[in-house]
Amino acid sequence: MRIFAIVFGMFLLTACLNAQDSLPVLKDIRPPFLILGEGRDSIELKGLSAATSQLIFMVFHAEQDVIGLDPGLSTDGRWRAIKLLQILKKVEFEKYFSTTFRNNILTLQPLTDARQVSLSYYDQADLQSLFKQIDLMGPDDLVMTVHQQTLPQIIERFTGSPWKAPYSSQPTDLIFIIERKPGQKGTLHTFRYRIR
Repeated sequence: MRIFAIVFGMFLLTACLNAQDSLPVLKDIRPPFLILGEGRDSIELKGLSAATSQLIFMVFHAEQDVIGLDPGLSTDGRWRAIKLLQILKKVEFEKYFSTTFRNNILTLQPLTDARQVSLSYYDQADLQSLFKQIDLMGPDDLVMTVHQQTLPQIIERFTGSPWKAPYSSQPTDLIFIIERKPGQKGTLHTFRYRIR
């Protein structure tokens, strides 16, 4: 029985990793298109050009340093934050949301520094306040850092469908985009993005 449990656990881990690896890689955004892979493929995201749709971009914090109670970013994490800036540079965001954890703040810092804007902080224990703020934004786009524990609630709130993470740990290379009309349920798009 113990061998079965070990083999089954390895099967689940492999399935989770394969699910993540099978996601398309987001390379760039050139409104209204998302440029995928090595730049040879793209998909149109109408919300990038439609003033009546709201786009909610969500990312986990980049790779964190191993030192400290509230760690910053490792070298790879700093590169990932810069890559995020490069990918999102052509998207006009009205708001930039983050929790107060240092690694989340630093993940969005290159983007907020380039735009000379401030972060809006939210409490992951009070998602209802966050939801109200987002609903009041109308069709304006936003980007936010999220946590593994709260991401399913956020996705369910804005898509109307229950969602379970197809991975076993908090991957730093995922980007989630919800496209919705204000007051309506949206569609979830999930991609990976690479450091280099």
